[in-house]
Amino acid sequence: MTIYYTVLFIHVVSVIGLFIALAAEGAILFRIRTAQSVDETRFFVGAFQRLRIVAIPSFLGILVGGLYLASKWGRGTFWIPFALGATLLIMLIGGLVTGKRIARLRNALSSDEIDLPIKAISAKTKDNALLISYGLRAGLGLGIVFLMTAKPDLPGSLGG
Repeated sequence: MTIYYTVLFIHVVSVIGLFIALAAEGAILFRIRTAQSVDETRFFVGAFQRLRIVAIPSFLGILVGGLYLASKWGRGTFWIPFALGATLLIMLIGGLVTGKRIARLRNALSSDEIDLPIKAISAKTKDNALLISYGLRAGLGLGIVFLMTAKPDLPGSLGG
């Protein structure tokens, strides 16, 4: 097996891992938004935090593998910079929007108050920015998969 196939395998498995993390995130966000108690919300916020175990290595595999593959075999292709930009945008939106809001929710849930009412954190659990961030990142992920498989020219890479 050549290094190309090894790196390609790691890159593809990392993409699968990213979509597994996104699917799990969607399910967890749904459960956070519909939680009926503070304890239930705490449980799912904790589950959300554990997604990093899959998401971070997946992003590393995607970036390192993708950069290697692009440097060796991607010269003159237009879709690669767009895919790289979209990958970085997924990371940026995930960290700045979703990460910050989940951190605020986690801080609100770590209150010393024993009987914290669910209404006290309800606005944070139903934050539409979490849904918008999730939908945008999932859509960007699908767009990247399109670019990887179709390998369009410049107009196609721009969506034209």
